[in-house]
Amino acid sequence: MELYETYLELLRGGGAAVLGLTFQTGSGLFALGLIGLWLPLVLMGGSSSAGPDGQTLNGGFRRDWVLVLPIATAAGLVTAVTVWTLSLFALGSFSLGNWILYAACLVGAGLAWRGRRELTRNFDNPLVWLCASLLALGLGVWQHAATELLVVQDVPRLVFSDLQRDLAAHVNMAGLVRDGGLPMQSLWGSEDQEFWWLSHTGHIVLIAGFSQWLGVSLYQASSILWIAATILIAWAALALFAGTRIPGVARVLLVLGTLVWGAFTFPEVHRLYDPLREHIAGGFELDAPGYWVAGRGFWNLPQTLSIALTLCGLLLFEAFAAARRSRETGWGLLVIATVFLIGGGWSKPSLIIFYGPALILWLALNRAGMREYSCVLLPLAGGAFVYAIPALFFTLPEAPLWHLAFNGEQWTTVFGFAQMASPSLVILSAGALLRMLKQPGRPSPSNLGFGQPEDFRVLDLALLAGGGSLLFALFFSEDQFVGFKVFQPNIWWG
Repeated sequence: MELYETYLELLRGGGAAVLGLTFQTGSGLFALGLIGLWLPLVLMGGSSSAGPDGQTLNGGFRRDWVLVLPIATAAGLVTAVTVWTLSLFALGSFSLGNWILYAACLVGAGLAWRGRRELTRNFDNPLVWLCASLLALGLGVWQHAATELLVVQDVPRLVFSDLQRDLAAHVNMAGLVRDGGLPMQSLWGSEDQEFWWLSHTGHIVLIAGFSQWLGVSLYQASSILWIAATILIAWAALALFAGTRIPGVARVLLVLGTLVWGAFTFPEVHRLYDPLREHIAGGFELDAPGYWVAGRGFWNLPQTLSIALTLCGLLLFEAFAAARRSRETGWGLLVIATVFLIGGGWSKPSLIIFYGPALILWLALNRAGMREYSCVLLPLAGGAFVYAIPALFFTLPEAPLWHLAFNGEQWTTVFGFAQMASPSLVILSAGALLRMLKQPGRPSPSNLGFGQPEDFRVLDLALLAGGGSLLFALFFSEDQFVGFKVFQPNIWWG
């Protein structure tokens, strides 16, 4: 493709399909919100009920639609992937999971009706929310509306709007799960190996589940989920600014920056106005009309789902921190936040493998008690068990392994990538470095740049996870990954 006009003509030619996908995405978001609406409503109820020691359980959860909507949508995704996964393991079909989801919808609707007066009171800057939502929807449609439109370029082909052409493989896997349940059947139809080694099947389960639930094709279901996850990222980013003095225009720009550039890096802005330059260089194709969006931040659907759910988990960790600063327990918030991270890990474990250890260290630095450790460790253990079910109870083929790699070329490449991402790293670490300079003396969590004990600053948690990510990229390498020798995609994701 030489010009964006070519792509726009393609979208105009498929106008009915584009409008249909927009409507289906709205229906999917509504379904997810209704499935998960019970969670924020329960948390809101818990914020006004006292625990056994006179403290409220979820006192840090704000009663505001700007927070309720992303939490409800994330809860819908996690609920759906959990019940469908267990149903596919137990029965080989979605039937049991579907009935549980119908029940969740009824519970959410009932709770919403009972608290309808209170629900209509708080909505922080709805115009800003609407603008951010429309921007996210427009970006998602731009990237994924052409997925099923036929394009003739020498030979007939379909448009897959993902960077590395992963979508076709994921849809194929979703068909195997839909027809044969879990564990997933061998991708190659091997007579020697009945099942495939892949354990993080959350995105595959969601594609197959929404296909049968909404009555759409597997490709359409993947596009609906991808656009919904894009909107969820925007909602979660916007919720971070709820209740602050940041002007509305600045909030919209920050949300747009989160979507367009992901982690704040040095962007290659020419991709916005000069697609011909990318085409000549071989980097811009019709298969990836949104290649410039967030670089590799939203490489494929599982990574986008993982980012969206992890960001919503961080929202609840922030609510937990607010509860603790108000001398509340916030245990329910801590459990659900951890579950959101686990749900993202079932789609792509590239974030949970860092946030899991970082959570334990974060609790230690903040002098957490045994109850806080239990609120994190028990969900992590349960999530790990579900992830390991195929390996524990079925015979699987050998999976690609990781090994320690002390490779100078890999170190150079990793530091080059870190340099490109340095604006984000500076923002992440600036607060900790400033506190370190202001508090000289003996080493302690506070004068090493972290917050005071029991502050539970979420920025500290992200900094710990980022440090683990950097160490992983420096010291580990995947044994089998075709086409990548030094700097591998799984390291990019981390």
